[in-house]
Amino acid sequence: MTTSSPIAEEIFINRSIRLLAARNVSPRFAAGRGITGNFFGETPWLITLRGFRLTDAGILLFYAGKATATMEVADMELESSNSSSIKRIAVFALSGSSNSVLVRNNRLRGVAAPSMSDALITVEFEGGTGTHTADVSWNEITGRGVSGGWAILASAVRAATAEFRVQGNTVRGEFQRAGIMVSEGRSGTASTVTARVLSNTVIGEGGLSGGISSLVNQGSTNAQIINNTVVRSNGISLSRWTGSATGTTSGVIFNNLIVANSRGLQNVAPSGTANNDYNLLRNNASAGAHTPGANDVNADPLLRSLDAPRLGAGSPAIDAGNSFALIGGGTLPLVDADGLRRLVGGSGGSAGTCQPFPNTRRRFF
Repeated sequence: MTTSSPIAEEIFINRSIRLLAARNVSPRFAAGRGITGNFFGETPWLITLRGFRLTDAGILLFYAGKATATMEVADMELESSNSSSIKRIAVFALSGSSNSVLVRNNRLRGVAAPSMSDALITVEFEGGTGTHTADVSWNEITGRGVSGGWAILASAVRAATAEFRVQGNTVRGEFQRAGIMVSEGRSGTASTVTARVLSNTVIGEGGLSGGISSLVNQGSTNAQIINNTVVRSNGISLSRWTGSATGTTSGVIFNNLIVANSRGLQNVAPSGTANNDYNLLRNNASAGAHTPGANDVNADPLLRSLDAPRLGAGSPAIDAGNSFALIGGGTLPLVDADGLRRLVGGSGGSAGTCQPFPNTRRRFF
């Protein structure tokens, strides 16, 4: 698409399609105009949306077909001129087999989740067969005021089996549920989730909400929560949806920078059984219920600031990470949020989202 004039209509999609902005062009929708896609057919649904700008509107993709959906939303810009209109990216796959979702490199600015049950970026799988996969990476969200719900929600419900990769996202603002949440079984029967939550930055505004969370109901989540930075928020927590829930989050919580939050780390059986170690926790109002790791660090991380939580020279977080967590399985973040190598020479990698900067030891892949 090459137009430079505002697109003054809603776009409704009910078939496979690729809508792409032409090179060096960012087509803009008129205020309040967005994109909606619904598909209920028996053939695969392939949809790609890339490179558009929306104001006071959102993107909703809804698949309830009988085959497989492959859905991509990338390089989009969503802006808000007020706090009342709904501005979000929401992708739902409610049936089908081994559906795939990619939500990458989008910018959402001045936006607010419309309610406690909504998120600014949602990917949800419901039931179906096979293993559904989603990659939610390199998105930037800047909230408006105190927002209900989540900034990013990756959810599996009603006996779905899902693998989520949530990597390199930056969330700024006060979100009452969480900055980033991986959810199992928000409703319905037990689901099975594998989550890789890697190299994300969550910067709150000093309230009691936000942070990174894994929430389970009757099923299970295996989470690898590695090299994230969480400040002025609600730390990292593993918990259950309700008191009657029986689910558990296992896995590892390594190499995270958890500073100046209302709570540090919540990881206690039976809701949380993850192995936590090599984290830097400092100046959290409450430490949270967890057993400190033998290699945890409790020292001033020497950040540039809480608004720009990068490691300064001499930070005790430098080379304090566990390098095995970076290379195990070949799927963990060998690069930081800047796309630069974490391991250089004999380095063990640093805690948090980014390596210290500048750092002449590093180079691009």
